[in-house]
Amino acid sequence: RQKAIYTAENMLVQTSEFISYKVAAIKNIMTVISTDDRLQTVIASSEEYDRDTQHNWMILTTTAKSIMYNANTSKDIRNVRLYALEGEASFESSSEFQELSEEEQNRWKERTGEEQNQYSLWIPASFFSTSDTLNNLTYIKKIPDPQNLNRYLGLLTATISKAAFENVITKAATTVNTSVLLFNDYGETIIYHGEPGFFTPDEMKRQMEQQNLKFSKEKFAMQQVHYKNGDYFLGIQPIENSDWTLATLT
Repeated sequence: RQKAIYTAENMLVQTSEFISYKVAAIKNIMTVISTDDRLQTVIASSEEYDRDTQHNWMILTTTAKSIMYNANTSKDIRNVRLYALEGEASFESSSEFQELSEEEQNRWKERTGEEQNQYSLWIPASFFSTSDTLNNLTYIKKIPDPQNLNRYLGLLTATISKAAFENVITKAATTVNTSVLLFNDYGETIIYHGEPGFFTPDEMKRQMEQQNLKFSKEKFAMQQVHYKNGDYFLGIQPIENSDWTLATLT
């Protein structure tokens, strides 16, 4: 039994470290891109963007694209998109945004406006029905104004396949009767892997609440929990550079 617990703890720590590494790599790439002088020049010119000058602005964005799709881009990133903060070149004016429901649009505005998301944020696939269908996660990096640190020029969005993290989660759930859950501070499921009929994501969260560990950023070793006349072990680890937490129950 002790050996099984030790193995589970090691797997939890190793998996969280690998996910943290992937998250940091994506975040670092987006930070480098967002601070590039050429890209900031392009996004600053978006204030003059309108339908008459759309062609000229698209020519300018060719420079931005060469920066965004450079050789250093992570293989986990499917694409990177650039949006102005306001106006015709903003995300709110894009076809992607217009395809969202009114509820999704309001949720987007509320989430991106929260203080803890003032620099960057991660959006789960389930946040938008379109990204859920495509199994994509989204990382958003706000582009700082070098002339005014309290102001932002625009947004960079990175589309990331859930598979980039699902493969890691699946390997962590190789033991029989093991469920692995990656979720964020809003209680939203990022990725879940578990056997049918065993713990569901909601049940795992309830167990964490009962242990007074509701969406905390504290890590703790495998702790015994009681469920359906059985005893199991639950452990969690925070994922650095994100609002994610990894939980394993076995």
